[in-house]
Amino acid sequence: MPAIPIGTITLYYESHGKGEPVVVLPDLGNDVTSLWAQIPVLAQDFRCIAIDNRGVGRSSKASMPYTTRLMADDTVKVLDHLGLERAHVFGISMGAAIAQEMAINYPDRVGRVALLGAWARADRYLTSLFELFRDVKRSVDPLTFDREMALWSFTRSYFDTSYDELEKRQRAALDVPYPTPSNTFTRQAEACMSHDTLERLEALKAPTLCMVGRHDIFTPPQFSEDIVRGLPEGSLEMIEGTAHAAYWEQPDVVNQLVAAHLRSGQPIGGDVSTPEEVEAPSPTA
Repeated sequence: MPAIPIGTITLYYESHGKGEPVVVLPDLGNDVTSLWAQIPVLAQDFRCIAIDNRGVGRSSKASMPYTTRLMADDTVKVLDHLGLERAHVFGISMGAAIAQEMAINYPDRVGRVALLGAWARADRYLTSLFELFRDVKRSVDPLTFDREMALWSFTRSYFDTSYDELEKRQRAALDVPYPTPSNTFTRQAEACMSHDTLERLEALKAPTLCMVGRHDIFTPPQFSEDIVRGLPEGSLEMIEGTAHAAYWEQPDVVNQLVAAHLRSGQPIGGDVSTPEEVEAPSPTA
C-alpha cells in the first residue's frame, strides 16, 4: 500500500480513478475507510486521492503537537510525491480545517475547494465539545465512544430510520486493523481547537463551496455562513435533513454537490495515470 516518508513520519494514501485530481481529507479520528461512500463515486470522474492524516490509520502516530497547518503541509508533500502541481481539495470537518490552511498557504497548489461541516475559529462551545471527545476517548471502550460521537453527529430521524445500519458500522469499527489510539486522537482534537483562519479567509482565493447539515449542532450553519462571508469567492449549500455526518446520512447529495462544484470551473489539468492504485474501501468498512 502506498506510504511516503515525510521527515520522521510516513503518510498513507490511496489513489483511485482518473481525471482531475481531488484530495479528500477525513475528519477527526477517522482514516480513509470512513470515506466508503465518497471514494468510489468521486473516482468515476476524478483521480481521488484519500489521505490518512497523521495520527490515524496507516499513517505514523507521531508524538508531537499537531496543527491543521502542519497537516496541510503534509497534504502538499503527498502532492509533491505524486508529481501533482495542483489538485482540488474536499475536506470533511477536521479535513475542512486542513483544507482551509492548505488553500490559504499554498494557493498555487489548489484548484477548487469543497468544505463540509467547517469552522474558521472554534467558539467556547465547540472547544468544549472537542475537550469532551478527547476526555471520553481516553476513558471508555471504543464502542461506547463511537456511540457517544454518533449522538452529536447524526439526526434523530437517522437514528429512527437507519439505526441498524449505524450499529453495524459501529461494531465493524471494532475490528479495524488500525484503530486510532487516544493519544493521537488527543493531538488531532487539540489541532481542531487551535484552528483559526477567521482573519485570513480573504487569502483563500480558490472558489470554495461550504456545505453544512441543516441540523448540525457540532458545527452549526452559522460557522459556514461566517466562512462564506469572509471568502472572496464562496457559496453555501444547506443540506436538509442532516446533521454533522451529512456525508453518511445523505452521501448522494454530498457527492453530487462536490462533483458539480469541482467541474464548474476551468480545468486544472487531468491526470490519466493512477500509480499504485488500490482497491476502493468496502461499503462495510
